[in-house]
Amino acid sequence: MSWNHVIGHADVKRVLEKALERPAPGYLFYGPSGIGKTALAHGFARMLLDHSIEKSMDAHPDFLELIREPSAKQIGVDAVRELVGQMYMSPALGKRRVALIHEADLLNNSASNSLLKSVEEPKANNVYLLTAASYERIPETLRSRLVALRMRPRASDDLAGWLMERGTDEERSREIALLSGGCPGRAKRMAENAPLWDARRKLVETVLDACNEKTGARVEALQAMKKAMEKEDDPVQGWKECLELAMRLASTRVQDPKRFAEVAEGLILSWHYVGGAISPEMGLEWTAVRTSFINKSRYTPNFLFPTYL
Repeated sequence: MSWNHVIGHADVKRVLEKALERPAPGYLFYGPSGIGKTALAHGFARMLLDHSIEKSMDAHPDFLELIREPSAKQIGVDAVRELVGQMYMSPALGKRRVALIHEADLLNNSASNSLLKSVEEPKANNVYLLTAASYERIPETLRSRLVALRMRPRASDDLAGWLMERGTDEERSREIALLSGGCPGRAKRMAENAPLWDARRKLVETVLDACNEKTGARVEALQAMKKAMEKEDDPVQGWKECLELAMRLASTRVQDPKRFAEVAEGLILSWHYVGGAISPEMGLEWTAVRTSFINKSRYTPNFLFPTYL
């Protein structure tokens, strides 16, 4: 199979294997970054197009791929319209064309609506494959027309064993397995680029430690994090991965239970803001000043808590 190198997700693989003869017009692979969404989607596309595993998918004329520009927060309607237009062209080799849209939860409203029309009235045999970190951020009208496939994290022991088989020492493997949240792709990146992830961990720990201090120290630490994210090649991905790392480390760094609850809420809000109209630092900044602010006022800025969260 084209996904034998992908560990886990046996239930999803079974669903896709049964769908090969009569696939649905669209599929949504969703789960955390590095969980294996892209690898499974690529493998499914390869089988749908009967493309040899020895050849790159880029070489197949009936395989289309839409990837967000690293400097962009969202995917715009022009890129989707171009993709949809190509999908309505006749296949060059087989009986169908397959499109893979990465980070579909970052499609803006116009882009989602444009894609919806194509999924509702697809050209015969064509298949759309979407990946997303957040299921909820895909509009319900679009979600309802896709086969949703949830990707679940791997157990820490299984992931640590997989890393050790790849040459990572046992202590480092177990540490990475915990910090990666059970996501093999992220664990692999952590093992292969230790300096980047060690710097991110230090940055996140500084922010979390500051949550035990006064408001000024919290705001100063958040400003340092904001500047670091702006220097990332892909700020959106940087914010996501640092916030997810903070979620896993928060319980070990924030001492007061009440403060921990506030920090956890801020991290979740900020994660939902990534790629949206509100900057992710807003959730963290509100958390940083929340205690002192609430003591002085009963006013709560409701714009920070949109109803879709």
